[in-house]
Amino acid sequence: MELSEFRGGDPTLFAVDNPTPPQNQIKSVRVDEATVRRLASDPEIPWPAAENPPTTGKCSVYLSADRAGHVREVWPGDCDNAGLQDSLREMVRKWQLKPATESGIPVQIEALVNFTFETKLINNHPLANTPDPNAPTSTKDVTPTKAARKGPIFVLPRIIQLVKPDCSMNQPCHGIHGDVWVAVNVRADGTIGEVTVRSGDPRLFDAATRAAKQCTFQPGTLLGNPTSMNFDLKYEF
Repeated sequence: MELSEFRGGDPTLFAVDNPTPPQNQIKSVRVDEATVRRLASDPEIPWPAAENPPTTGKCSVYLSADRAGHVREVWPGDCDNAGLQDSLREMVRKWQLKPATESGIPVQIEALVNFTFETKLINNHPLANTPDPNAPTSTKDVTPTKAARKGPIFVLPRIIQLVKPDCSMNQPCHGIHGDVWVAVNVRADGTIGEVTVRSGDPRLFDAATRAAKQCTFQPGTLLGNPTSMNFDLKYEF
């Protein structure tokens, strides 16, 4: 079946007889780190022993929690010790937050949370034991087994060209005002995958989706490799 754009028709076909009450509508809000820590019952992290140095440094994650305060997703951020990233994500995923509210109504939240770690090396790590007297003393005698990786572990996609919605005189969204959040899946090759509307006036969804699909992105990376990931866009009408 070939689908074509629907124009005209009886507007009452799309009328909402019983609008969803504001307290039942799902809305996602970006908050700062201080807000997340204030909502968390136990934000301290019991750092495990590390397989490789460094044993001190900083690590971050991006998290999202539902309206009940359950942490649903945890994405990796930058970390001075990549070996601690997965453990940190698992511990944050077990957090229980107090429900966040906006104007007294529960909302979903998203945030970047930073941590400072201080741990030790596991017992069987050579640096944790007595130094080997036969070990080479000159760096010239040491053959590197793996090149050191430089740069952040996790890099979000970057907008190269932002296309704004067309709400000119003849468009259905003309004269309608409001904000619309959309999640754009930026594939590893930089092309646009699925576009999902997160919140806003339904009358603006089509215009926001069409515009988002025409944007140009530089893909995000994980450990330096291009990776498919979502990127949130906010359109102001």
